[in-house]
Amino acid sequence: MKDRSLKFYYSKYLVTDIENMIAQCPNITNFVFSFYSGKSAGYIQLIAYGQMSMDRSKYEYSAYTETLKPFRGQALEIKGPVILSNNYISIEAMKELIGSGQDDTDLKPDYLVFTPNLDAQDHIFYTVTSYISTKDGDEAIEGDGQIVTNPSPPATMPG
Repeated sequence: MKDRSLKFYYSKYLVTDIENMIAQCPNITNFVFSFYSGKSAGYIQLIAYGQMSMDRSKYEYSAYTETLKPFRGQALEIKGPVILSNNYISIEAMKELIGSGQDDTDLKPDYLVFTPNLDAQDHIFYTVTSYISTKDGDEAIEGDGQIVTNPSPPATMPG
């Protein structure tokens, strides 16, 4: 038996694409990130869709999706046990990450970078960092510009 590994791309999600998802899914409560591989020998990417709450016990998922792009060809290679479950970001946390309501557009990020990680229970999760493009290059936004996705819903989702 061959020793196999999985490679998870660092992923880039443009703020304009996030704003488009919010516009296409007006009742969105969570962004859901599932794993996606477009090539049989390829790396694993993320695909985003919206979870909309119809009431407290019923959810609907958007047909509208966005496939996140690889970021600088970077990837995390994992050999050994790994649990692949959807990752979630609440609409409130996403709006904070993208600077919704920010009056100064110079302070709003241009994109988010999803950096894959493995937790103690072998779940893949992502550290998400906001980036702004400047004439001197791209810079991570300090402060509220970083969160961690929720890799094992509904067990760890807030009630």
